[in-house]
Amino acid sequence: ERAAEGTPAAAPAAAAPAAAAPAAAAPAAVGGGVASTLSGLQGAGHVWGADGIAVGKEESDIRGHDGFSKFTDACAAAGIDLDAAAYTIFAPTDSCLESYEKMRGPVTADVLKMHIVEGKIASSDIPSATLNSLNGPLTYRYAVRKHFV
Repeated sequence: ERAAEGTPAAAPAAAAPAAAAPAAAAPAAVGGGVASTLSGLQGAGHVWGADGIAVGKEESDIRGHDGFSKFTDACAAAGIDLDAAAYTIFAPTDSCLESYEKMRGPVTADVLKMHIVEGKIASSDIPSATLNSLNGPLTYRYAVRKHFV
């Protein structure tokens, strides 16, 4: 998943901590905003399935790319304007939202708001930044060579 300064960033929608890493995003097209940029981006995705690590899969074994359009579509449907202010967005990938819906039910506006933090926060500042999402505080930690929010 991804986190970046003033650009969309990814993180899972489930209750478990989400990994965050710097994103390499193209700038928005002229007249485009965060939502239109994010809906066209692809980020790294790890799809191990239920048995992944248990059957000996490594991080590099199954790697692909995934989009963020389900997140932007869900935000639009919930009336959340990603272009209303300067945000740092920990956007879950499409497959993450699909998994969330299968395991926990519909993705609500409250769940979406947990992925949106007011202000532009550089990825290098995330470990020490106060991360207040639109739906409450977030916690950062570093473990197993990964950043979790």
